[in-house]
Amino acid sequence: MEFDLIPGTGGVVRFPTERRAKPTLLSLRELAPREDLAAAMADERSGDERAPDTMAEAVEAFTRLLEALEFGMGREAALAHLRGLVATQVEQAHALCWAYRDAEAAAEKAETMLRAARTSGAEAFADKLHEQVRRTRTVWTQQALAARAATDMALGAQAALDFHEHGTPWQRTGEDNGDWLPDRPMKARERQDEPA
Repeated sequence: MEFDLIPGTGGVVRFPTERRAKPTLLSLRELAPREDLAAAMADERSGDERAPDTMAEAVEAFTRLLEALEFGMGREAALAHLRGLVATQVEQAHALCWAYRDAEAAAEKAETMLRAARTSGAEAFADKLHEQVRRTRTVWTQQALAARAATDMALGAQAALDFHEHGTPWQRTGEDNGDWLPDRPMKARERQDEPA
């Protein structure tokens, strides 16, 4: 049996998430690369360009889609259609998150082999491993960015669905509005619970 170790922890085993289990938003949050890690990778890749706010853009896009579908199909059919799209987004993000985890493990393994080769004095072997480490880290970065973007897309689609079901309009109020997601559904629930 192979354990999923958390890189850089000296052998701490990650809580097991079953690959065959039904993908959910909760398991997706556990599998996805941390936001700060993905942001650091995106900054390194893009240089001076500002990385897009994938989640906010997904909420906007899915909100527009929902409104268009509702006009043509009616409210219940539009909501059912978007629920199916959210489920698809979650499944696709799950697949990308597992690919990210596999790439992370490969990068960690290559780095461990490189350290061992250097410690043992096998410099010629270490030179070959150095290129392997570079390649595996590049793949890991690509997979992390893809997995984070897909996760944010799925979370944004779910947020659009939540806002619409609660009858709360959503709009981005500022450029640096990174904490809009936790506040909005709570406000929607509070409004719904208020007496008429």
